[in-house]
Amino acid sequence: CTGARVPVHHQPGGGVTMMQSLFSNPNRVPNDGKVPIFGPIKWNYQFFGKGDLDAWPALFFDNLSSLLGIFGAMLFVPQLALILGAPITPAHVAAFGNVVFGRVGPGVAIALAVGNLWYSWMAFKLAHYEDRQEVTALPYGINTPAGFVMAFSVILPLCFKYSSIADPDEFAFRVWAGSCSANFIGGIFEVSGFWLGNLIRDNTSKAALYAPTEAI
Repeated sequence: CTGARVPVHHQPGGGVTMMQSLFSNPNRVPNDGKVPIFGPIKWNYQFFGKGDLDAWPALFFDNLSSLLGIFGAMLFVPQLALILGAPITPAHVAAFGNVVFGRVGPGVAIALAVGNLWYSWMAFKLAHYEDRQEVTALPYGINTPAGFVMAFSVILPLCFKYSSIADPDEFAFRVWAGSCSANFIGGIFEVSGFWLGNLIRDNTSKAALYAPTEAI
């Protein structure tokens, strides 16, 4: 279920208990944005439509182009560190390349699969909650701007930080582990949108919210 997301506008309404927010909300109002987290799904929801013939290739090639660009940046960063004078060797550069293809690549594949399945499940829940068919999942993919920021603002400094490590494999592991830590902290910040999302949306200009999309 890919394609453009049907907008859900926040509207003030009555209070919802914790159990209702998790499993069911008998006081459901269309577009109230209060779909239960573990709510039922619409079993007769239309799984495939003509629009998917256009949406799926667009999503696939969008993710593919982003991955090629980000992986290319990650592979280039240790070489850039070497050019800029970091005391590393071509063996260090090769070792980090092995980490990119041996750890980062499989991790991204799992994340894309789980993320798209999760978003599809959300679409099925919304279709049941509002009893309608014209619901599509928000396309899920790698964060392109953040990927380049990670490469040049996190991985590059880490290449200099651990450049004194003689063992290429240890160097590559340390840089990868540091990048994972930065990514985890960034994820915690993004998850905070669970509590702050409506506040940010109601008090921030749409131009600012569209900036990441324009960056892509």
